[in-house]
Parts: sequence; structure tokens; C-alpha cells
Amino acid sequence: MKAVKLLSLFLLVGFWSSCNDEELYDSEIGYDQSMKNYMDAKGWIGLPTVDGMYYVIEEPGGTAKPTSTSDVRVNYKGYYTDDVVFDSNDDIEFNLQNVIEGWTIGIPKFGIGGKGHLLIPPNLGYKGYTGGGVRDKSILIFDIELLDF
Repeated sequence: MKAVKLLSLFLLVGFWSSCNDEELYDSEIGYDQSMKNYMDAKGWIGLPTVDGMYYVIEEPGGTAKPTSTSDVRVNYKGYYTDDVVFDSNDDIEFNLQNVIEGWTIGIPKFGIGGKGHLLIPPNLGYKGYTGGGVRDKSILIFDIELLDF
């Protein structure tokens, strides 16, 4: 019985530590280097923004681009650096003023038909909100396809 309790405690601690937000990046190198390391591991070439996020353009799309106040229609998948998916949607429409700041900054980098990735540090993401399974202090990665604006 004692071994079962010990095993249960070990599994619980292991599960908790695997969900610990601080484990998702190396605190010694910080968010910026963690995003660079992730892109290197994926073979992505990302461009930084002055705000501290990165965007990766796989297909630029058309020459016209939305603004930070545009209504856009996208396909997306959101996940963490451990590749755990937390959200996805196809053919969803919204205004870029009503989403996380990283999207307001990043989606205008793409034209219609454009595809790529946004790597967003916590201060441009959910900013401490942890409802619905969102991890606090985590780098967010979004695969984006801009369908229209």
C-alpha cells in the first residue's frame, strides 16, 4: 500500500512538473533565445518584430495586407513549445483589435493566401490569463493561414 501511495505521489509530481509553465522554456536564456532555439529546431527562419515576437513566412500571399484594425478570416492552430495544441479553428473571422496583441502585430505580415507561423512571448499573448487550459508565462506558437480580409 505504501508503494502505491509513493508511486501515485511520484506520478502526480511528474504530471505537475510537466505542466509547470517555467519548464516550457529555459529561464537561463529567456523567451527570446527560447523562440530562436525552437525555430532552429524546426528549420524555420523567423523575422523579429520590435515588440519581441517572431514571424515565419512560408507563403507571403498577395501584396495587399490587412492593418491592425482589419476584419480577417483565417485558419489557425495554436500550440506551445512542447507542441501541445491548445486551440485551432478553420475559416474563422474576427477583427484584429479584438485578439491577443501578437496576432494584431503578426497577421498583418501576411497577404491573402499567406501562410506561416507566429512565435509570441507571454507579454503579447494571454498576459496572465489561465482559463480554458491556457498556460501562463508560455511562448505561444500559431500556424496561420490568412484566407481573406
